[in-house]
Amino acid sequence: MAYLITISFILHFISFFTIIILIQKINTKHPVGQAMEQEKLKREIEDLLVAYTAEMKEENEKLVNKIVLKRKTMEQEQKNTIKTYENQRTIIKDRVVSVKPLPKEQKPRYVDVEEDFMPPMIDEGEDKLEQSSTAKVLSLSNQGLSAKEIAKRLSMGDGEVELLLKFHK
Repeated sequence: MAYLITISFILHFISFFTIIILIQKINTKHPVGQAMEQEKLKREIEDLLVAYTAEMKEENEKLVNKIVLKRKTMEQEQKNTIKTYENQRTIIKDRVVSVKPLPKEQKPRYVDVEEDFMPPMIDEGEDKLEQSSTAKVLSLSNQGLSAKEIAKRLSMGDGEVELLLKFHK
């Protein structure tokens, strides 16, 4: 009987050893599958990076074009301003009246360069002040109206009126 138990233990040991070896072989085959998955993942990541890089390049080119266009318009505006300034300078030079020194006894007299000058007309009508929408909302709220009533009166959205009320109270 001891002999059979010993043989049984040996057979069990051999079968466990074989199972362990088979599991290890399966695991060694599995990394090959993992390697394939990793390659696929690497390709996907590379594709994403290429797409993002291309998108960033396009956005950078658009930004550069905007900057160049803005710079050109600013240079043109600067040239126009300089031309306007030079034109005004020549006009002023043409209008300047040469003044001779006066004897000490005479009082200085002023020369009008532009005789056709008219001061701006002042409209003496009543000034009209228009309240901002925020002021209108707060005024109606102080009168005791609800947010929905205020929104209807001012043709505004309920949420906008509620937001203004929460913001200012």
